[in-house]
Parts: sequence; structure tokens; C-alpha cells
Amino acid sequence: MASSSPMAKLLPQLFRHGSRHLLSGTGTATTARRVIGSHMHKIECYSQVERSVAAGESVRSSPFLVGGRWWQLLVYPNGVDAGHRGFVSADLALATDDNDVRATASYRVSILDGAGNPAHTAAVGPRRFWGRYDYHPSMRPTTTLWGEPRVEEAAAEEEELLRKSAVERLVAAEELRKSAPWLARDDFIRVQCDVAVTEIDTKPLDERFMRVAPAGFTS
Repeated sequence: MASSSPMAKLLPQLFRHGSRHLLSGTGTATTARRVIGSHMHKIECYSQVERSVAAGESVRSSPFLVGGRWWQLLVYPNGVDAGHRGFVSADLALATDDNDVRATASYRVSILDGAGNPAHTAAVGPRRFWGRYDYHPSMRPTTTLWGEPRVEEAAAEEEELLRKSAVERLVAAEELRKSAPWLARDDFIRVQCDVAVTEIDTKPLDERFMRVAPAGFTS
């Protein structure tokens, strides 16, 4: 029985055209996978913290590792900005100031009840994250996230994109106090952040191929 392998089919052409027309090559494959991790941040003496931070100011967790990136959970006891005063807000950020560090992720943030179950929950994403920086005029980079000269219009667009990552209304502060007896008794809250990072990886295939070059390719 005649062989039907690719090489067997190719050999007659090689003999006919000569080895100078032989091309060899390799292959690669790109795959995507999700890596999921969780971090719980406990804010003790919550009533004092709430009185001490202004709207737009956050309490940050320690960095935690998910999907090969370091992250931080940001909790805003008095809202992510003045327009959300009276709400508890939350956000997720890459724990780096290096703007070249990027990641695609979804996250879910939950205030836990006394038994450790989610009492107030919201989810964001998937969206693109990059190394953060503080919004102080002296610390803003001279270029945008896209490498272009930074102008006011680009700055406004970039900051609006950053705000889209935040959970602006996780729970109203008054509702939290009413629904959390442990808060009045023990004066703490626990906030859990579940992060799903999409990793894209390209690896070489353990395959090689040979084919005859098209007419005129080697001339």
C-alpha cells in the first residue's frame, strides 16, 4: 500500500524541482487561560477610618499575587469621589507604578457578613489594567497610555477610562451600618476581592514542516 504521508507526497516534487526550492519551517500556538485568586482585606477600627479619610481617598490592601501580577484592593469608605459621598466604593489596581505592566482581568468585590459570606457584592470586567499612578499634577506622565503627547483632552479620556474600573456604589454607608450588626459591635469590615486574570501565552509547536517554494520565490 502506498504511503499517504505528507513527506511521501512531497518527495516527487523535491526530485522534480531540486533541493534549492525546499523550504523548512516551524510553528507556534497562542493560547489563553484564566487564573483565579482571592484576597481578603480586613479594616479594623472602621468608624475611625471612615471619619479620617475624605471622599476620593482609599484604604489599600497589601499587594497580592494573581496570574503573575501583583494587585491591590482599594476601598473608599466615603466614595470614590465627591459625587459618590455616602457610598462605600472599591477598585482594583496593579500594584506597580510601571505603566508598561499590563493585564486583562475581571474582579468581584464583596463585603462579608459575620459568617464570612458575601453581604454586598459587585463585579467589574473583563477590562484592561495598567500600572497606576496618583492623580497629582506633578506625578502625571508627559505621555498618555498610548505613548502620545499628553494633552488635556487625552488626560480626561484616560482618567475616565480609569474610573470605569471602580465599583462606585458597592453599598450605601447608611445601609451598611443597618445591615452589619458586627460593625457596631466589633467595628470592622472584611472585604474580599476575587480576581480572574486572562493570561495569553505563545509557545513553539513541536512540529516542523517542509514544502516546495512557490515558483519564483528563490529566483
